[in-house]
Amino acid sequence: MELRNNLQQFCRQLWLSICADGWRKFFALLLGFICWYYIHCSFREKDNEWRTLANIPVTLREHSDFYLPRQENLSVDLKIAVESSARRGGVNLDDFRLEINPARLPLTSLEESNYLQRPYKVILNADEHIKQKPAGVKVLRFEPQAVEIYFDRRMQVQKRVYVPVQGRLQEGFDYRYTLSQDTVTVEGPASELAGLPVIYSDSLLLNDSMQHDFSTRLAITSPDSSKFNVFPDNLEVKVTIEDKKSIISQKFPSVKLSLLYPIRGHLRLSSQLPDSVEVILRGQREAMSTIKVEQLNAFLDLTRFTVPGTYDNLPVQFIGLAPGVKPFFIKPDKFAVTLDLEENTGAAPVAPVNRAAEGAGGNGN
Repeated sequence: MELRNNLQQFCRQLWLSICADGWRKFFALLLGFICWYYIHCSFREKDNEWRTLANIPVTLREHSDFYLPRQENLSVDLKIAVESSARRGGVNLDDFRLEINPARLPLTSLEESNYLQRPYKVILNADEHIKQKPAGVKVLRFEPQAVEIYFDRRMQVQKRVYVPVQGRLQEGFDYRYTLSQDTVTVEGPASELAGLPVIYSDSLLLNDSMQHDFSTRLAITSPDSSKFNVFPDNLEVKVTIEDKKSIISQKFPSVKLSLLYPIRGHLRLSSQLPDSVEVILRGQREAMSTIKVEQLNAFLDLTRFTVPGTYDNLPVQFIGLAPGVKPFFIKPDKFAVTLDLEENTGAAPVAPVNRAAEGAGGNGN
């Protein structure tokens, strides 16, 4: 019992002693720890070996959103401190890996597509860019502290396909081709995609023995396989061959109908006529291909008539036809017209006469 009381009294006295002078004891302990740590680090620094490793390569991390060309002379020197534990195993260049991730660079939208022409400067730091180093080795600094890298944002755009043609058909034949799709998707560096007006395919080969339609597949040629991906990588080409000298027919359902009056005549049409006629033209394919419907014109020739009257069987004639092209069918092909004097001409009225026989003679297609 007495021992227990003595122990309790001792503990109480110890606690009172600590509380009575606690702050002074705390600062004394803190000062002792600082002195120990300084002495420990001093001996540790003296134990480290400082080295310089030259030409440590700096790599760029591959990323699907970026195009990374080959970087020339991208390396730095490392100033390192090696502890005694690390010196026993040896330290060499292969123990270090320096890497830059373009996706983590602080880029703005205006900057992302300009670093193939001018480099981007990256300031190196050990925490972010040292991906591998031996245990017991501390990287003190980089020489140089910053490196310049080249890269660009990857984009996908649609580009038209151009098909070069080699060879030719025999004289009198012509061709045209159609593609299974007019454009392809091109993926590559954004700053260089704008400089690609079209994407080329392999050549379409023709020769003088070809006279019939055919189809083939042509491979799409990448402008630079190290930069650009093109898909699909081939297209179907359908070739139509035409004999330009063969005779063909073509229907024009609405050709404007006009009237040809004498230069100083005083007659004007009083009967009703349609605004247009229908015609089927025949001729060689080559000549027919030159006819434009807006240049084609049908007319009735009224230049021979000088007195009022009704004139029957006036034939429809045409201007704007290519050489060798003739009307094959005209609907309607003839008209009856009634001509009267213009008002305010001052001429004495003349009784209308029927000139059917006169109108029927001397006119043809």
